Amino acid sequence: PPAYNFYRNHAAGQGTYQMGTRLPWPAAGPHILYGGPTLYSHLMRAERFVHVWLAKEGYDFDVITDHDLHRDPNQLRGYDAFVINGHSEYWSFEMYRGLERHLARGGNAIVLSGNSLFWRVSFSDDGTVIECRKVDAPGEQVPAERRGESWHSHDGQRGGLTNECGMPGWKLIGLTTLGWNNQGNPKNFGPYVAELTDHFLFNEPEKVGLRPGDKFGWTGKDDVTPLANGHEFDVRLSTLAALQEKPSPPGQSVPADPAGMIRLANGIIPWKEGGAAFDYWFNPIKPKTDQGGEMIYWERPEGGRVFNAGSIGSGWALLEDKTLQKLLRNVLHHFGVARPKS
Repeated sequence: PPAYNFYRNHAAGQGTYQMGTRLPWPAAGPHILYGGPTLYSHLMRAERFVHVWLAKEGYDFDVITDHDLHRDPNQLRGYDAFVINGHSEYWSFEMYRGLERHLARGGNAIVLSGNSLFWRVSFSDDGTVIECRKVDAPGEQVPAERRGESWHSHDGQRGGLTNECGMPGWKLIGLTTLGWNNQGNPKNFGPYVAELTDHFLFNEPEKVGLRPGDKFGWTGKDDVTPLANGHEFDVRLSTLAALQEKPSPPGQSVPADPAGMIRLANGIIPWKEGGAAFDYWFNPIKPKTDQGGEMIYWERPEGGRVFNAGSIGSGWALLEDKTLQKLLRNVLHHFGVARPKS
């Protein structure tokens, strides 16, 4: 990783809690390959796959940055659908509230991301400094004896995982993080397996052509990338609870799945090939199945609808798999986005 980031301490041992937003960031470039032989990469490259597909299909779309949404959380007003794309890991309170209000108004969210809404961040008033306090998860820089350093200097509010900061991602997008794979090993990626193929998203207005058990989000070969399940991926709370190996902390339990959510497909990650998985409390676990990211459709009781593909690799596979393309066109149609005229 770059020398300046939230995963590396200062020379004196203190964690890096604030970073300038004007630093060069070559590792995020659209031509940078992160996975070697898999030709995989996240960040800007992962986002570009979806941009290219939308443009090829003729959809009219705008692009906003994280800081755009942070600075003006109300700018989602007027949009039929909001796409969370790529590796959307770092969210501020303002971003969270903007999405929350968008959904409460009856808006729609399409999540083509994994490890989504994971860490809380804040920005300086002029946007030149971003703050993140990594604690209680891999990469943490706040040891137990310095727990007071979990609070942000910008606003005095708790930092760390969004689940611990009063802004859990699963309350808005339905899923939470399971873990990650070995991005350099094509055998450690996987497709989706279709389940509820009688659901309208698989049938209207286009027949996607899947039956239960069919694989999609791939090239047709298990070990050939792109594959939709990979890098980092998200699942339902009930799935994490079923995978949990150690007891929950005293007096605690994994929250129940939000009402109204259904699983459309289940992702495959061959754990024997590598990777790291964690329970809700971020204790390491070793899944006994090939559990990958989950694809869900959710009609939220609080308002709004969510389609969540549960994986960073979902947009990567979109350019290759015509079945996944049909499904996403159906999602856009039902979320009020007009299909372009041919």
